[in-house]
Amino acid sequence: MAKKILLIRTHKDLNAGGAVPPLGLLYLASSIFRKFNGQYDVKILNTGLNGVSLDGELARFQPDILGISAMTCESDLMGQAASGAKRLSKKCVVVAGGPHASLAKESLLEDANIDFAVIGEGEETLPELLNALENKADLSGVPGIAYRKEGRPALNPAREPIRDLQAVNIIPRAWGLIDIKAYSGYANWNGVCRNKYYAAVLTSRGCPFKCFFCRSRDTFGSGFRGRRPEDVVDELDFLNKKLGVREIHIFDDVFNYDRQRAMDICRLIIDRKLKIDIAFPNGLRADLMTPDMVDMFKAAGVYKINYGIESASVALQKTLGKGLDIGRVKETIDRTVKAGIITAGYFIFGFPGESRDDIRETIDFAVRSPLDNAYFFKFTDFSTFNKPAVTGQRDLSDLHFHSQEGNGAGIPAAELNGFILTAQRRFYCGFKRLWRAFLRTPRKAAFFGSLLSVFSLIISSYLVSKLSADKETGVRP
Repeated sequence: MAKKILLIRTHKDLNAGGAVPPLGLLYLASSIFRKFNGQYDVKILNTGLNGVSLDGELARFQPDILGISAMTCESDLMGQAASGAKRLSKKCVVVAGGPHASLAKESLLEDANIDFAVIGEGEETLPELLNALENKADLSGVPGIAYRKEGRPALNPAREPIRDLQAVNIIPRAWGLIDIKAYSGYANWNGVCRNKYYAAVLTSRGCPFKCFFCRSRDTFGSGFRGRRPEDVVDELDFLNKKLGVREIHIFDDVFNYDRQRAMDICRLIIDRKLKIDIAFPNGLRADLMTPDMVDMFKAAGVYKINYGIESASVALQKTLGKGLDIGRVKETIDRTVKAGIITAGYFIFGFPGESRDDIRETIDFAVRSPLDNAYFFKFTDFSTFNKPAVTGQRDLSDLHFHSQEGNGAGIPAAELNGFILTAQRRFYCGFKRLWRAFLRTPRKAAFFGSLLSVFSLIISSYLVSKLSADKETGVRP
């Protein structure tokens, strides 16, 4: 009888969109299917989908092995899943993975309900760990895991990044483990979608840039590895023609790093006459875009691009390790908007060494730009994970880019939150920008829903700020 593996993607509502298709788990499931050919019965569960009961699914499926992928702010949910599995069966093997495992490493094993942590990419590591457990082999020979050795947490050497990404592609059988359409009812990183439902795709891994605030390198390393253009477009063709997907969201860290590869992917989409709409919710590097790339992206069906800008301060760009050419960024935004592509920018406040004038400069840049959308976040110092709290108890729930308390600039958190409120108000409360956004948005009804959410957030943020200020000055509401 096949052993049962339940792969869980945890989800915490951060007012940043709902559940998205769990790409990482689809890659893991594909690797298990390839390696073991029916030896395991695999199921995927996303706790962000309405109607999903973690305890109920654990009780129904009774997994022999539980894999949990979580972000650091979801570490409490990881703990709940692990303890729930162990309550049902002490024999259930619990394996932690995802961004949090890559950051926390062997410290995850402080939780007695977690047996292993997979650090970095898991497509080779997890099957190797399963094989070692089946054969009762020496676990010290499995790179990229943390485990208990003689009752104490032990960390094996890191595994090298996977070079042949084609060897770990998502296979059709794995796509059958999720219902793509189930994700259509949720807001997502892209905002308003052009089509009713979409699929998420990864065409490359890793980023060679040295942005100190980004933790992607914990999982994917610091080098760029791209899939072959033909391989990428084969996947898009499958999703389009076999699953009926008309919209693709590409979640690469820096899709446009390899200019020729990016252009080749677009050219193949055009040559094959794929009828798909494409968005980049995870962001592109604006100063790498060229006029011919913008034109080619548009011709291939790209309708929305988010650019990771972070700060408009030239001096701060250098200290961030990002080093964006702000002049090129301005040109790219103008060019992208003129091409008829919905254009958005990501900005972050509260970096170490960032002054109030730097923040104001960034807000002015966003407001004066022709961007259709701007998203303002707060710097999150994930290195604080390794710094023990005063109470000895680490609260990880605020370690995300929508943090209320986090910032490294030495500016009071309430004041920094006020800067974000000001940025949102100044950016979105202009008739010209709103009218243009309405004209260009792919789905008008959804646009009004999103707009209402934005204004509700601005108003609620204002009220919270006002009440906080009144409390500090002794004024009664």
